[in-house]
Amino acid sequence: MKKLFILLLFTTSFISISAISAYDKNTSEDNLKVNEYTLDLKNSKIMWNIKTSRGGNNGELLIKSGVMLEENSLVKSATIEMDMTAIQIRSIPPGVVNMKAVTILNTESFFDVARFPTAKLEINRATKKSDNSFEVNGFLTIKGKRNPIRFLMEGGFNNGHFEGSSKNIIVNRNLYNIKYVSSDGNIDKELDTKIEDAIDQSFTIDVFVVADMSIN
Repeated sequence: MKKLFILLLFTTSFISISAISAYDKNTSEDNLKVNEYTLDLKNSKIMWNIKTSRGGNNGELLIKSGVMLEENSLVKSATIEMDMTAIQIRSIPPGVVNMKAVTILNTESFFDVARFPTAKLEINRATKKSDNSFEVNGFLTIKGKRNPIRFLMEGGFNNGHFEGSSKNIIVNRNLYNIKYVSSDGNIDKELDTKIEDAIDQSFTIDVFVVADMSIN
C-alpha cells in the first residue's frame, strides 16, 4: 500500500511539473511571437540636410522598400532601402539650377549613383527608453560602405500599425567618402578645395516610418 501511495504521488507530481513546463513554454512562445510589418512607401520618408558656409540645402531620399519585425511591441529588426537614383533637392526651386545640383550629387565623388543605386538603413536592436521612445542600433550603408549608427526614435506600435520618427541623425560623410570634386577637368583644383571646405563634414537625416502588419 505504501509503495502504491509513493507511486501515485510521483505520478501526480510528474504530471503537475509537465503541465507547468508546458504552460511556461506556451507563455514563452507567445511572448516571443514575431510579427512582420511592411513599410508604407507613400507616407514613410527620409529627409536629408547639409550645411555650408553659404547656408545649406535639404531634400528627400525616396524609400524603395522596407520591412520591419516586431517583438513584444518593440522593433526587433528592420531594413529600409533608399533609391539613390531618385534623390531630390527641396531647397532649390525646380529648374536648371536644381537639375545641375542633383547631377553633382549623383557624381562619383558624392554618391556615385551609377555604381551604388541604393543605400540601406538597418536596425538590429532597439532598447526602450520611455513609453514613447526607444534607442536604435544598426548600420547605414552608402556607396557600399557600412558603418554603425545609433539614434533615438519616438513612436511605437498600435494594433498592427507602427509610426516612428527621428530627427537630426548625424552622419559623418567622411566615413562614406562623400566629397565635392568637379566633374569638369578644366576647373581649378583650388576652387574644388574651397567648395569642399565650405561644406560641413557631417550631414543629418530625418527618418519618418509608417508601417502596417503584413497579411499572410
